[in-house]
Order: sequence, then C-alpha cells, then structure tokens
Amino acid sequence: MTSEKIAILGSLWLTIPTILLAVRVVWEWWPNVSSRLVKLFKGDSSPSDRGWFVFGVFLGFLSMALDNTYWQYAWTTVFIHSPLADSAIGNGVYFNIPFRQCLGLLSAYCHLRAVAGVKEIAVSKVNQFTAYSFLAGAAYGATALILRLNG
Repeated sequence: MTSEKIAILGSLWLTIPTILLAVRVVWEWWPNVSSRLVKLFKGDSSPSDRGWFVFGVFLGFLSMALDNTYWQYAWTTVFIHSPLADSAIGNGVYFNIPFRQCLGLLSAYCHLRAVAGVKEIAVSKVNQFTAYSFLAGAAYGATALILRLNG
C-alpha cells in the first residue's frame, strides 16, 4: 500500500469517531438550542452571550458532522477504487458550500457575538469585521477569476 493509501485509511478510521462525537455534541445541545430558537422566533429575547456561544458550538459541530460524512463517502470511493470516485471528489465542492463554508461562517459569527458580549465589544464591530471578511473573499474570488480568464 502506498503512503497515500495509508493516509487515506487513517483518515477514514479517524473520521468515524469524528462524526459520532460531533453528532453526540449536536444531540446533547439540541434541547438548549431548540428552546432558545423558540424564544428568539417569538421575539421573547435576543440570545445572551451564552446563547450565542451555544449556537456557535451547535452549528460548528453540525457542520463538522455533515461535512465529514460526505468526505467519508468520497474518500472511501477513492480507497476502494470505486468507479464513483472521480464524481464523488469532483462533487465535493457542492457539499462544501452549505456544510463547511455556510455553517462554518454562521458558527464563527455566533462565537464572535459571544466574545463581543464577554469583552464588551460593540456588535457593530463584529458585523463590520464579518462584512470585511466577505469583501476579502469576493476580492479573492475576483482575482482567481481574472487569473483563470487570462491564463
């Protein structure tokens, strides 16, 4: 077996406990998250610092579980030489967007909102930093597009 196949096998092995532990974290936090969401949608209160932190933990581990589940499938197809391997790896970007990037962004935002409350930082500063991060991403994407079109 090549060193790449050994690394893939090790990753496949570690991904199972990663998924199971992430799902357990999501499961354990769900009652707290769901009750906070009900209050939030009823307009009873905005989340506390702890509430933002809990949302961040929940979303981060949900993201991890979903993302790792897809990539477990994709890398398994590579490891077993499945004819589905090329499409599984190629289609990964479509799963990365909702599971890795979008949920990861939401999780990070929730954590920053929690920190803002603890450190008494204005929420507008968190929102401003978030907006700048999106602008940086857009600039990077535009640069990559220009390089692609000129390359």
